[in-house]
Amino acid sequence: MQIVTRSAQLLLDLLFPRKCVACKAEGAWICPQCQAAVAPKFLFEPVTPSIFGLFSMEEIVIREAVHALKYNSIYEAAYALVDTLALATTPQQLRTAWGVKSVQGAFVPVPVSNKRRKSRGYNQAELLAEAFSPWLGMPIEYHLLERAQGKTLVGSNRAQRQLQTFHAFALAENARVNAQTAYILIDDVVTTGSTLKVCRHVLREVGAQNVVGCAFAYRHLDNARDSHSFSG
Repeated sequence: MQIVTRSAQLLLDLLFPRKCVACKAEGAWICPQCQAAVAPKFLFEPVTPSIFGLFSMEEIVIREAVHALKYNSIYEAAYALVDTLALATTPQQLRTAWGVKSVQGAFVPVPVSNKRRKSRGYNQAELLAEAFSPWLGMPIEYHLLERAQGKTLVGSNRAQRQLQTFHAFALAENARVNAQTAYILIDDVVTTGSTLKVCRHVLREVGAQNVVGCAFAYRHLDNARDSHSFSG
């Protein structure tokens, strides 16, 4: 996935030079000034127990970069987001917060339906995992979970999301988990936590002991909880 998408991005860069998603300055998808402005706003906010959002979706830099990644095929936005995160914390701090300080860890991208992958051409959660992987030195389990076919969850209310996700994910055929591995579920945006919670439940039901859900951006509800300050 990474080789194909990064090659495609090089072609796009020739045709459409990079401009910051927030301020439109040329040269990078997130310019140094916007990175420096948003990095101190790193949250590591708990949505539900063991499910976290790293930045607020209300931050324009984060919102526009996630949108570029998810809807505009700007694959390199995933790396720009992780580069921004690297200004706010270290791999050691993040691994500790995820419970991967002294055990083997692996990323598990939240899968999308075949219909969504076909229409979009990629899974943005996989692109984020590929950006995280070299920085944190953790492999990616691409085929651990699979997605049942169904409607997108975008636009659904909390009750609808919970109902739709109840049977939406399963362990992939012939897949196995390692009880000693800490699995980090990766997604782009979390709102209620329904998707990540179900994925976490699936992995724990088949023997995974340490499973954390993490989305790059947290879209707050009206009754959003107080922020949790991150510490390593």
